[in-house]
Amino acid sequence: MENGQLASIVDCARQGGYLFVSISNLKFVTFISIVFILSSSLLYSQKSRTSAMGGVSYSVLDEDESFDPFQLGGNTAWLVNSKLQTRLDISPEYNSNYGNYRRLFSAERVNNYNTNFIGVKPLGASGTFMGKASYDYQVRRNNYRTLTKDTYDGDAFFFTDTTVGNTTYNGPLFELSHSLKIYKSLYAGGGIGYKILNGLKDIYTYGETVYRNVYGNFGIAYKFSDNIAAGISIRSFNSQERIEANDVNLMTVRTYHWRGETHFIELRGSSQKYKLAKNGNVFSSQLYFHPNNKIEIGLDVDYDLHSTKVLFPVGSLIDVEDGYADFDYLTFRGKARYSVSDNLLSAVSISAFKHHSWSENVKHNTLLWEWNYSGANVGFGGSYNINSRFLLAAEVEGSYIISDSSKYIDDRNSSVNAFNSIVRIGAEYCASDLVTIRGGYNFLHLQHDFLFGGENVLGNKFTLGAGYKLSGNFDIDGTIQYFRRTSNSNNKSNSDLYLILTLRFFTF
Repeated sequence: MENGQLASIVDCARQGGYLFVSISNLKFVTFISIVFILSSSLLYSQKSRTSAMGGVSYSVLDEDESFDPFQLGGNTAWLVNSKLQTRLDISPEYNSNYGNYRRLFSAERVNNYNTNFIGVKPLGASGTFMGKASYDYQVRRNNYRTLTKDTYDGDAFFFTDTTVGNTTYNGPLFELSHSLKIYKSLYAGGGIGYKILNGLKDIYTYGETVYRNVYGNFGIAYKFSDNIAAGISIRSFNSQERIEANDVNLMTVRTYHWRGETHFIELRGSSQKYKLAKNGNVFSSQLYFHPNNKIEIGLDVDYDLHSTKVLFPVGSLIDVEDGYADFDYLTFRGKARYSVSDNLLSAVSISAFKHHSWSENVKHNTLLWEWNYSGANVGFGGSYNINSRFLLAAEVEGSYIISDSSKYIDDRNSSVNAFNSIVRIGAEYCASDLVTIRGGYNFLHLQHDFLFGGENVLGNKFTLGAGYKLSGNFDIDGTIQYFRRTSNSNNKSNSDLYLILTLRFFTF
């Protein structure tokens, strides 16, 4: 490849919001502000380029798709080496999920309106800071009976009333991370975050929710040489959801505390309180090998321990524990890619997991549910530069999953094995030095849908995006995604529409 052609490719990639280079000088991420967003969508704005290309990831060279300890394993210690460029993303987003292929206590439609700010600021010897601020506004329309925010969270407990209504959640999130070199080749980093949401159901019990989540992380990493590094980290969280149901006329309201899917206790009173307390830790280790610009390999092992307690507040200081759920997750991930030539890249992704969880009635020391869920995933991908302006990428993945569920209280036992697969195709075309166009398509086939329970599920996803380079320090990216999933076993479907506009500054 001629030097001029290579420079053109690099400039095209820079316009798309990334720069694939081997830079020795370090940079830092800093950011503080308020915005409107759903926290789960923070990832999209950081990966606006690849999400517009059908969600391809490990098959494309991109600053936000590295296999290093920070991006693959979440180890903040490596942030100073992973994010080398000052960047501020401002991203208003809209997401809507709707359809009749859903679970019993799920809403007919969920609309998310949010904006988020993500800032990265390298500060040389002082390390690198990264900050996030967001605000989320979510409306769940025609939500059937449930009063909890995360109704399906893996435990055997549900809290409902008798009505179908709309529930609104809104609130901010703040997060700050810092990473720096502390001694020769030793790096350390950490971060803290805080999220709070207020929720209100618009009918009958007018259930009011206050949800807060405090989380943090700490990690260390060691660079054995310019080619290899390793790290260990811990991520912790503590969340609490308080729900209070009242009749506006101070009359008796009826709510139900479910233990399993068929048995419940009816609760009556003019004011009823319910509380969920969750906490956990994720212990992680990473290994990163990047000997040259042709080879990149990343490995990550996570061990996740967390629990949920169901509590009934009595007075202002005493909580009576009614239910307990325990979750034990072990996950391994590995990714590798190799530049076969200047124009061709090949990649592979592998993962394996083993999950175990159980729920019990604390008062009677009785086991209610027990789940075992394990499997493995293998993916192959690659990308090809047809010329200096046109890039094609594809990924094919297959997962074999085994699930054993014993719902003792419901007298339901099941064992399901399934092979699920997905194909992703993406393209990027630099129409000029200022304009980039991206598109993608996914085809999904699930023998069994472990999320919604359908059989022979087919999914189609279409993505389209464009980027415009206003100046050397300011880009605009826009993406639209549409996903439709259909279960042939019950002829039901749901759809997901996602829109995002990202304003990206490379100096601030």
